[in-house]
Formats: sequence, C-alpha cells, structure tokens
Amino acid sequence: MPESVFSISLGESEILAFYDGSKSRLRVVAKDGRVVSLPWKALQPFVTSSGLRGTFTINYDAAGRWTKIRRL
Repeated sequence: MPESVFSISLGESEILAFYDGSKSRLRVVAKDGRVVSLPWKALQPFVTSSGLRGTFTINYDAAGRWTKIRRL
C-alpha cells in the first residue's frame, strides 16, 4: 500500500479557520515531495488544545485516495 510521510505544526489560532468554516481542506507537502490535500475531518482526531502538531503517515488505495492517517 503506497504511503507518504508529512509533518505539520498549526497553532490554536491557525486551526480556528477550520472550525469557523472558512477552510475545509489542508494542503501539506510530504517528505517525498508529493502535495497532499486532506479534508479537515481526517485530521481533527489529532487536534489538541495547543493545536495540531506531529509527523504523520498517510496510506493510499490503488486509486490514490487516502485510506488511513496515523501519527508516528
């Protein structure tokens, strides 16, 4: 199963745009150079009171759609 690894660091004020509805997708650049556009709902489980921070791996199906995201 293909995968990409990416890191993200968004503070509390930066994630407010997702909660107020002005943004619904997040674009990240994976370590392999691939640009990945993810729906906010996929990353919400990883949000803490201080924001969204960490290194993650994303798995893709044969059609190139994400199937699983997990924190490393």
